[in-house]
Amino acid sequence: MTIRAKFYMPHEGHHYCHGKIIMAWPGPNNPNYKKCQIARIKNEQIAIAKAICHFQNVILLVHSTEVPEAERAFQDCGRYGVEIQATDVTPTFVVSEGSSRSIPHGIDFNFNGWGGRYPSNNNTLLAKQFLAQRQIPRVKTSIVLEGGALETDGEGTLLATQSSILNPTRNPGVSRVAIEKERRRLLSVSKIIWLPGLKGYEVTDTHIDIWARSVAPGKVEAHLEGPVLSDADLCLSYVNYVLINCAAIAPQFGDEKADSMAKQTPRTLFPNREVVQVCLEEIVLNGGGIHCVTQQIPIP
Repeated sequence: MTIRAKFYMPHEGHHYCHGKIIMAWPGPNNPNYKKCQIARIKNEQIAIAKAICHFQNVILLVHSTEVPEAERAFQDCGRYGVEIQATDVTPTFVVSEGSSRSIPHGIDFNFNGWGGRYPSNNNTLLAKQFLAQRQIPRVKTSIVLEGGALETDGEGTLLATQSSILNPTRNPGVSRVAIEKERRRLLSVSKIIWLPGLKGYEVTDTHIDIWARSVAPGKVEAHLEGPVLSDADLCLSYVNYVLINCAAIAPQFGDEKADSMAKQTPRTLFPNREVVQVCLEEIVLNGGGIHCVTQQIPIP
C-alpha cells in the first residue's frame, strides 16, 4: 500500500517509539568489507542487539544463507529476544496525524547506497520489501536520504545537515525549498535547522546523528570535536546512541576516562533511563555507530 498524507515523526524518546528495533546483519558476499571485517561487525552488532533485547524486542534482517549463524548467536538473549527475519537502508517510521496517529507508517526514502558509494540492489529494495512483508503502509517520496540524516524533537523542529541531503549524489537538481516542503509533509515539522556538515567526510557525508541530538523541545546535545586522530574519517561520537524502552544504548571506545565521562551525560539528560554502553571499533571504522545501525518502529 502506498500512502500520500500528512504524518508526524515522534521524538525517539517518546513512548510511541518503544515498539521494536530493526537491525540488519551483514550479507555473506558484501563487496564493501573483507571477511575479517564482517566477522568483527557481526560481533559488535550481537553486543548491541543483546543490550537492546533486555528492554525491548529486536528484529534482525538476515540473508537466508546467514540464518543458522544468526540463530546460534542469539540463542541466549534478554527478556524480549531477537526476532530473525530472512537500517539506513530500512524505512523511517512515522505515525499518521489525527485519530489514527498511533498507526505506524514507513517512509521509503529511496536509499541509493549513500549517494552511490556502496550500490546494492538488495539494499535499495529492502525498505519496500520489509514494509510489504510486515503489512505496514508505505509512504512514497521522491527525495533521497537516510534515516540518520533526520533528527526531530517531536514538536515541529528538525535538525539536518546540508552536506548529506542537499547533495547532487542524492538529490540532483532538487532545491532546498522543494526538499523542505516535502519534509514538512512527511514529518509535520514547522522549523528546519540546517547545519552545513562536511561533504565527503565519511560514508554518509556527515549525518546529523553524529553531531547533534534532540534531547527535548528546545534542547540539543552536541558532539564537540576532540583531539585530531590519524584517521580523519573515524566517527568517535558519543551522541550516536539509541533511546529505547527505559534505556539508552550508548557507545564506548576503549578510553576508560572518556567513556566514563561520556556515560554521565545521558544519565543526566535521561534520568529515568538505564544507560548501557557497548564497545565499538569496526562499526566506527566503517563510518557508523549505534544509532546508525538501529531503527525504531513505533508501537501500533
